[in-house]
Amino acid sequence: MEPVNPEAGPSPRHSHSAVVFNSHMYIFGGYDGHYKNDLYKYSFATNQWSEIRREGMWPKSRYRTSATVLGQRMYLFGGHDGARQLNDFYYFSFVGENWTLIDLSGMLIPSPRDSHVLLTHGNSIFLFGGCTGNPRSDFY
Repeated sequence: MEPVNPEAGPSPRHSHSAVVFNSHMYIFGGYDGHYKNDLYKYSFATNQWSEIRREGMWPKSRYRTSATVLGQRMYLFGGHDGARQLNDFYYFSFVGENWTLIDLSGMLIPSPRDSHVLLTHGNSIFLFGGCTGNPRSDFY
């Protein structure tokens, strides 16, 4: 297997989100000296990175967010944009390669936060903890 071309992939960073779907790893956001909202796909089969280009709606830059996979979508909640914690909720369709903002009006919505855990079990998504300026141990 040939080595990965680092210039084709994400910049060195921390506090990004990563998920695996259909033999690809997806990396979103993070911090490399700047708050990021880029999305990269890594193919385990070809050892290649590709950037998914921004078209249509796109989440704002953030780090310390969390993502999980349910069905053919990556779900992304909250994080920190460098000025404040967020509590927006998006999904990325792996099939159409586009983002959708989920309308949470009328629902119990977690407070804005970063550094939380988002995970999938069965047909549900769970969120635990994080930081709202103070550590949290709540569960949604």
